[in-house]
Amino acid sequence: MTRATYFFVALLLFLIGTSAADAGVLYARRPGTETPVYNLRISNIRTTVNITGQLAVTHVDEEFYNENNLILEGFYAFQLPEGAKVDGLWLWVDGNRLTFIVKKKEEAERLYDSVVVGQRRDPALLESLGNNRFQLKVFPINPHSSRRIEIQYFNTLPMTPDGSIHYRYPLNLQGYQTTPVERTALRVNVSSLQRIEGFSTNFDSNPLLCRTQQLGDFAYQVDFGLEQQMYSQDFELTYKPLDAFSIFPALTYMEEDQSEFPYFMCWHPVRINEEVTQPRDLVFVLDASGSMYEERRKMVADAVSGILLQLTATDRFRIVLFSDFAVSFPTTNTLLDATSESIADGIDFIERMYITGGSTNYENALRAALGVEFRQDAVRRMLFLTDGMPNSGTVTTEGLLQVIRDNDPMGVGIFPVIIFSDRIDQLYDIADERGGKVTMVETGDNLQTIISRIMLELNIGGISSPEVHYDDGNAYFVYPHDFSSVIGIDKLVTTGRLTDLTPSNVRLSYLDASMSFAPSRSTPAVSM
Repeated sequence: MTRATYFFVALLLFLIGTSAADAGVLYARRPGTETPVYNLRISNIRTTVNITGQLAVTHVDEEFYNENNLILEGFYAFQLPEGAKVDGLWLWVDGNRLTFIVKKKEEAERLYDSVVVGQRRDPALLESLGNNRFQLKVFPINPHSSRRIEIQYFNTLPMTPDGSIHYRYPLNLQGYQTTPVERTALRVNVSSLQRIEGFSTNFDSNPLLCRTQQLGDFAYQVDFGLEQQMYSQDFELTYKPLDAFSIFPALTYMEEDQSEFPYFMCWHPVRINEEVTQPRDLVFVLDASGSMYEERRKMVADAVSGILLQLTATDRFRIVLFSDFAVSFPTTNTLLDATSESIADGIDFIERMYITGGSTNYENALRAALGVEFRQDAVRRMLFLTDGMPNSGTVTTEGLLQVIRDNDPMGVGIFPVIIFSDRIDQLYDIADERGGKVTMVETGDNLQTIISRIMLELNIGGISSPEVHYDDGNAYFVYPHDFSSVIGIDKLVTTGRLTDLTPSNVRLSYLDASMSFAPSRSTPAVSM
């Protein structure tokens, strides 16, 4: 394999994790050793972000400098936002920009090992570390020289219930390096089909560092960065398209040779009535199997007890501890009002009954958690904390999904939290079907802080049984055919192909919190 050949990459395509993103950083070590590990200084950041409506395409171009007298093997680590997908990877070698090719993980690992151990040429291997974190292996990094890496990814930006859209670019380097970045050039282009109002960044008070230019009613441009800067916070911007819920924004894509009909992706914004405070029915499911040894058990117990103290008078709750079998509080098939007395009793139940041992039985946990009466007008959510895959009872994904369907006629959103463990694919599948998302807790993370963030998301009302119809017949291969029974308001997206360039005459209807159909909304899908 010569330097002119394309590099090989192992890539997991669907990225699911937290909504936060970490800046690309490059750790390095002597080849074939475990320590010491060096943080290679970021010397240059060149980033371009193009935001159209709710879609952001971020192109990161970073340069790292090896100040050591050693040839090092590097590990470029980064974390992407929830739902982001890698669109391109490039590595600069001897002034040449080389493109990565996606290969199966096994083949990429074989190539990487043969190159590093044998020929000592530049290979690359991208691998998942879980929680939407990825690691790119880079070799060699010569003494007193720079390595330049580019990555491009795209993701849908979250829209708040009032129609505001938020973007964050990770810049916080605290804990990674103490020297300033020699040069930073961040350019953000924002455009919208609707008039933009309320455009702001968190650096508006520093016009030398952050320069915002309005390019008319429908576009803004931000230039951020100076020389010799050290960053202790991320870059964030917020804007609000006027009357964001009046259209269904769509993106279309045509192959260069135009031999195929165009593809499309269409968003279906849902407005939640902010004036109505919905009560919450919350179930906390805690793994009590043998692998949850004392330190993990205490961490989970303290975190959940702290969250119970934050519940409000309109909430109800239930606690389930599971291993081979499941025990619940209350013991009856009900949820308790979140009074000060019942919360104190719930914390006491955790302190007395949370004893670890035995296997991991998801089936019993789900039956105990779902076999109760939930309120129709409540936001219904389950927090499922575990450190391992099921190894007793029903263990297949389809079997567990069937258990959920059989025991949950109301529609409960399931939010798994994986504690100090590798990715558990079954929980991702369950979260996808039940309108939730998975959070992975890494070593050193503060579990109570993470759960507190999740609890903020549990305040957001979901919808049930959404139906999207394209009436004019020019849209086909529309996916998904059916949405999950419970879905977050930010996940209502359809894709497909078109016989015409515009997917028009789109109808949306869904069940609201009271389990009655909200008025069907029909509007054109406007291409961005």
